[in-house]
Amino acid sequence: MTALTEIVRNVLVIVLVAGFLEMLLPEGNMKPLVRLCIGMFILIAVLNPVLNFFFNERDFQIGSWDYQPEQAEPVIDIETEGARINRAMLDQSQKVARAKLEEQINAVAVLVPGVEKVAAQVEIDEKGKMQNLMLSVSTGTEEVEPDENKSARVRGKSRNDDETRERLENKIIDLIHNLYGFEESTIKINFEGG
Repeated sequence: MTALTEIVRNVLVIVLVAGFLEMLLPEGNMKPLVRLCIGMFILIAVLNPVLNFFFNERDFQIGSWDYQPEQAEPVIDIETEGARINRAMLDQSQKVARAKLEEQINAVAVLVPGVEKVAAQVEIDEKGKMQNLMLSVSTGTEEVEPDENKSARVRGKSRNDDETRERLENKIIDLIHNLYGFEESTIKINFEGG
């Protein structure tokens, strides 16, 4: 039964291809040659399964003319694969967004007078909402102190006492809260060096 279905399938494919080729060819001396080739293909398509049925132990090396449909790959769960791809894309976009946000916060926090260098670390939950912000702040060797005209003047000696750090911390927290909407309780600042 399988040999018969194989013969019918192969002959059907050859006849369809032959019909298409005959429509493309112009009238002339080529049509008889094409019909001869098509006849040979049909003969091979019929004989190949019969020979394989009677002589299982031999390989006649004519299997390349025999149409064999591709074996279907195992079916994967489309929803699972889609969820995996979606998760990978979301993780990648969150990583890029977090890096860009950290760079922006670093650039903005350095604008606070008395801050020399900032390294931000943003924590984002799985839904993309920002959870915590850790800032490592290096204060400069100069301290800015307002004078009576409300302009800034620079003193040569650095004073990193608690009052100065608290003032810088409050300025940084207010700036980041106003620009990025972080809750003040989620911003943690760690002062380094000075």
